[in-house]
Amino acid sequence: MISKEYIMKTCSTCHIEKEVLLFPKYGNKCKQCIAIYKRDYYENNKVDISRSQEEYYKNNKERKLEYQQEYYENNKIDILKSTKEYQENKKEEIKEYKQSYRKNNKEKISKANKEYKENNKEKILKYQKDYYERNKEARLKYQNEYLKKKYVDDINFRIRRLISHAISDHLKTNNSYKNGKSCLDYLPYTIEELKAHIEKQFLRPENNWMNWGNHGAYKLKSWDDKNNSTWVWNIDHIKPHSNFKYTSMEDESFKKCWALENLRPYSAKQNIKDGNRRSND
Repeated sequence: MISKEYIMKTCSTCHIEKEVLLFPKYGNKCKQCIAIYKRDYYENNKVDISRSQEEYYKNNKERKLEYQQEYYENNKIDILKSTKEYQENKKEEIKEYKQSYRKNNKEKISKANKEYKENNKEKILKYQKDYYERNKEARLKYQNEYLKKKYVDDINFRIRRLISHAISDHLKTNNSYKNGKSCLDYLPYTIEELKAHIEKQFLRPENNWMNWGNHGAYKLKSWDDKNNSTWVWNIDHIKPHSNFKYTSMEDESFKKCWALENLRPYSAKQNIKDGNRRSND
């Protein structure tokens, strides 16, 4: 018996004799010629094909989505495996394609995103709510770790947090709240200006051990009076914070309390010892 792969057949298009395996099951046109025909047809009819596909999708949207969902559910394992393998093998090509596509289609992407958000508000809100509930613990853990690192690495962020918390605590003590307002809108200086004001005072002889690396809270166990490498300092009110009874960041006493001339870097241990009994010096 002659093997099928050695049976020859002549293509009706290129007229070349080829093995029968290079032909589809039915017809006399070889697979290569069919591929060339399809490519040329697409190039010559690109606009009409695109319009036809859009029209078909528009008229069969629900049916197509239903089919896709059903197919995915029945072939989930194979699809995920195949997708993962493809992404691993084509990692660089995919990355380059995405970058190129985003660069060349900015307006199109922006318009599509805007339209999708407008047409799917409830769906997006539901997804966001469900996602938040499913990932609440992981998100909180990540956020806490991120803020801790930022607090250590970003001096401006650290100063702002400390001031914001101090103001909030003081207002609560006086039965008031910030009500979501930012202290930066009411302080008569920027955080950068406050930072420069504090750093200028590092130059004083009594403060020559101070820097942003040893800014922090007093700890009895780690403090050694004879070793200034163990010392830490705070941003301190010369006239104690508790002496000001402001109930709003718009109060005149708030401005006086947080004026630059009332703020200084001060030994954390001495700050604890002095407390609110410190005289106005």
